[in-house]
Amino acid sequence: MKHEKPKAKPKAKPKAKPKAKAKAKPKSKPASKSEPAHKAAAHKPGFAVQVGAFSHAGTAKELQARLHKKGWRAYTEKAGATTRVRIGPYTSRAEAEKAQQKLEAQGVHPAEVVSEPGD
Repeated sequence: MKHEKPKAKPKAKPKAKPKAKAKAKPKSKPASKSEPAHKAAAHKPGFAVQVGAFSHAGTAKELQARLHKKGWRAYTEKAGATTRVRIGPYTSRAEAEKAQQKLEAQGVHPAEVVSEPGD
């Protein structure tokens, strides 16, 4: 009887790590709560619904946030010492008036349709 050395099991080749899938670029966010996304639209001529004007910008931002939670495209705009809160913009007065009616039905008063001059 010969003593044979047990044959070493062949080492398994290390598997190549799977390549990470490239992450898809995130789609652009819908109207966000930040002003920059809206500023381009705010300078187009058209209409908006003004829902408030406040001497304290913080109060205006709070209203803007509440309106965003309800799904409205709200934005703020400085006018001297006052910060306005508006919904829009809309391309026609009829669209703005329809939004005004919906806002009032949700208890947002006063809501006034205003024209947005272009730059």
